[in-house]
Amino acid sequence: MTSSLTFEDVEYLVGLINAQGTDEPVILTAEERDQVQLWLSYALEWPVESSPKRERERRAARLYCAIVTGRPLRDGNKRLALMVTAAFLIAEGFLPSWSSQEMYEIATREDGNPRELPRIFSDLIRLISRNTQPLTDENADSAATPIAA
Repeated sequence: MTSSLTFEDVEYLVGLINAQGTDEPVILTAEERDQVQLWLSYALEWPVESSPKRERERRAARLYCAIVTGRPLRDGNKRLALMVTAAFLIAEGFLPSWSSQEMYEIATREDGNPRELPRIFSDLIRLISRNTQPLTDENADSAATPIAA
């Protein structure tokens, strides 16, 4: 699968996050840039483990988890993960409508048992799947497409 999301798109999203005027801007140092590029490649280019069913949701979940739990930035991982995951889905033609808090709680849930990690990932895939819908002319206005033209 060739991703519809590039690192240049991620840099654009960082600019959008910073344009919101938060107290803590997201800054990509050279090392952090390398880490984000690595996580982006991992999440979007890694072969799907099982059937192609829910491939888009699996990649979105992997992308979100990679940034939130991998923590490539000193600050702003949660914001960046949310924006990048939403941008990926919008670029793929789907409108996300999940709760950012619920996404974060699932991805960072600490069950204390490494065997629970597949369940955490599965729960995140299910949340994404249940809370996305095809992007149509009617709902396109509510999708503030954050991808640079």
